[in-house]
Amino acid sequence: MPHRQPLRLWIVRHGESAGNVARDAAQAAGATRIDIAERDVDVPLSERG
Repeated sequence: MPHRQPLRLWIVRHGESAGNVARDAAQAAGATRIDIAERDVDVPLSERG
């Protein structure tokens, strides 16, 4: 059976949430916790999305 290459390759980037931004800011400030009121799946996307 011959080896077939895919016709298309889709590359998808996962969105950046406001929680990701808050985490990065907390780490940069040396904080050990971040305060986010929403469940992780309900945190909105950041401006960069």
